[in-house]
Amino acid sequence: MTVHGGAVYLAGPRAPGGAAALWAWPTQAGPQAGAWVVALPAHGVGAALFAVRGARSERG
Repeated sequence: MTVHGGAVYLAGPRAPGGAAALWAWPTQAGPQAGAWVVALPAHGVGAALFAVRGARSERG
């Protein structure tokens, strides 16, 4: 996660918007529609997986 976030920050475009908003969504400004198109489904899938599978067990 750290490597991906750092790579997106370094390689992402300086101006928000465009097609790069889909792969560089963590660094896009709030009102960019492309960033929301990726962020909302990612949040939904993560929340659904957590609801179905629960928290990961800390036992070996």
